[in-house]
Amino acid sequence: KTLLEGTYWGQPFELRQVTLSEEDACNQFTHSQILWYFKNENEPEKMDVGILKFNQLEDWKTFILMISGVADLKEVGYSNTYMVYKNFVTFIDETKPLYVSIISNPDNKLALLRKNFFSEDETVKRYTDKIGQLWQNEIEILNYAQMNFIQNGLYMVAFTAFVFITFRLIRFQREQNANIFGKVLVTIFGLCTVFFGYNVFSFLYVNQLGQSYRLSELQSTGVELSPLSQNWVDYIGYTISDGLPIPFSPEPAAYVFLITLAVMVIAGVWVNLSKN
Repeated sequence: KTLLEGTYWGQPFELRQVTLSEEDACNQFTHSQILWYFKNENEPEKMDVGILKFNQLEDWKTFILMISGVADLKEVGYSNTYMVYKNFVTFIDETKPLYVSIISNPDNKLALLRKNFFSEDETVKRYTDKIGQLWQNEIEILNYAQMNFIQNGLYMVAFTAFVFITFRLIRFQREQNANIFGKVLVTIFGLCTVFFGYNVFSFLYVNQLGQSYRLSELQSTGVELSPLSQNWVDYIGYTISDGLPIPFSPEPAAYVFLITLAVMVIAGVWVNLSKN
């Protein structure tokens, strides 16, 4: 299924969704793929077309960066300009200094791109941006979500430390019979901790909903999800029909916890909680 057609550096490309007959090594039945077509300049007399395949978005981005990097070089010659990647090598041939040479691996086909090439159509239609938006890959969605969970976990550790410090300050100001100014400072610090926790819980909840939303969006294009991803969507219950998740709202249980924490901070500083 073709998702997008366009050109990059004057050469046509196709972004498509590939459906597999069985699960791949990542337990996926489908993945996105970019095919970049070019005329094979090693056989200029023939209409021989070369193809570079990119099965990962990072590989495509690396291709763009390497081509642009070589095009900006002032040197010429293979030994001075070459850059090698998984399925191609790019360089400036000293016999063709105005072109970026790309040789595909392993079929050894040559593409020549003008160093100073400019396309108004590519600029206006922003094909490279659209690729990033349309690229749908289950494993990338899962990896992106896991990275967010790890980052959120680090913030949760910091929140736990702030809660500990807050209650230590509350105990200290009580033991030292702090004045009004001291009580205000402890209260402000405690409420800032509550607000920090609100952010942490919000990002956690939105990430959970967002993962379910993106997997549901992928499924709506006809992609068959793996059992793990399907169970996640069923468990969270948030789909594309619910719209984008609210960006700044934690789950209900987090509201109860944060309100309780805020009350404990204020009461711990300003209210006598002893039986006497």
